[in-house]
Amino acid sequence: MSAYADYKKIGTVAATEYVDNSLNKGGKYANYFKVVAAGTTDLPEEFVSLATEFFGKHTIVFAETDSVDKINEIIGNLYVKMNPESSQFSSERWQIYFKPGDYTTTNVMSIGYYTSLNGLGKLPMDVNLNNIQVVANLANNNCTCNIWRSAENFAIRKTGNEQGNLWVYGIDMTAWGVAQAASLRRVYSERNMSYDYYWGWARGGYVADCIFEGEAGTASGQQFYTRNTKMKKNYGCTLNNFNQGVIADEGLPTDSALIGCNGYSNWGVGSGNNGNDGGQQVSTNVTSTPKISEKPFLYLDGGEYKVFVPVMRTDAVGSSWSKTEMGVGKSLSLLDDFYITQPTDTAEKINAQIADGKNIYFTPGVYHAEEPINVTKSNTVLLGTGMTTIIPDNSETAMIIADNADGVRVAGILFDACAGSEFESRRK
Repeated sequence: MSAYADYKKIGTVAATEYVDNSLNKGGKYANYFKVVAAGTTDLPEEFVSLATEFFGKHTIVFAETDSVDKINEIIGNLYVKMNPESSQFSSERWQIYFKPGDYTTTNVMSIGYYTSLNGLGKLPMDVNLNNIQVVANLANNNCTCNIWRSAENFAIRKTGNEQGNLWVYGIDMTAWGVAQAASLRRVYSERNMSYDYYWGWARGGYVADCIFEGEAGTASGQQFYTRNTKMKKNYGCTLNNFNQGVIADEGLPTDSALIGCNGYSNWGVGSGNNGNDGGQQVSTNVTSTPKISEKPFLYLDGGEYKVFVPVMRTDAVGSSWSKTEMGVGKSLSLLDDFYITQPTDTAEKINAQIADGKNIYFTPGVYHAEEPINVTKSNTVLLGTGMTTIIPDNSETAMIIADNADGVRVAGILFDACAGSEFESRRK
């Protein structure tokens, strides 16, 4: 039923081809196979499936039937690999997916550099996790280099199971201690959210389209941007806590109107701590987002992979989804409507697929664009996974979107400004 569950022997063959006619009820993506030579006593860890065939070995797909110990081991080992400070220049990219199910007996999951962790449900509550964390990897709980990572589309439950939590104080919180280029989207959380680690130095981050049952903020981070999210209390930070389209029972300023009357700020009017903090603890509240289209995402629907593309909203307040409704948008078939790339694909090959009317799903990796990726069709979706990175190995740019190509969605992609040889030199 899944990649990391127990395997059973289904046959012995002398031929080079074998057909399994007893497909799992979970659909074709629920079938995983290991092939070993006759006389071998131990099964190797390598397995094959449709999912690994499409997504490659840098996309890890977990199912509820997988061994909890194996899930903990794989995520723990990946974090050890992708957490060192040197990893911020790594060429490895990783995507972790969770099929709908209950994973609340797992450890607290740490997320390292160039790693994305996503649920595959229609709603965040379809994938239930114990907890996640981004911890400081510099001295004195300094999070200012915690960049290049993301998480989305799952629920964090207040389980009381804090195994693997590296924060010894406030242990039941979610520590999202990040700097720039680290997004948390479409997440439901029963826990309080801290945008730093153990009140250490942090300097920015991004939360959007979430619903938090508790409070969220940072007491020590320099700035943070929260958009179209609902929470009980909003607090922090030391310089600029910027909120847009956020709903909070308390913590958002309402006293000093911004120019244009589209929100409020306590900037320069006795901010925070009764005005005794030297002008820190500044908070800004722009009450709505004029136009926003949330990030497309991959999900499972009846055993088939689809990409949901949220509709454009105007004057948006709060999340695009509710606890019972997926939100308004359209669903596209991954297999029918997308070309699934591999990092070895050339820009020429990708351009041919776009010209043929395909959307593009980028599997994790570093892509070298020997020519610009030209988006010429309206409403094309280009969805990167696992912190997809595109490097322009040409004299122009990595991607060009035509002026007459309306409604194009580009999401989940990092554009690296340096050429390939320079990237490798800097990485070393």
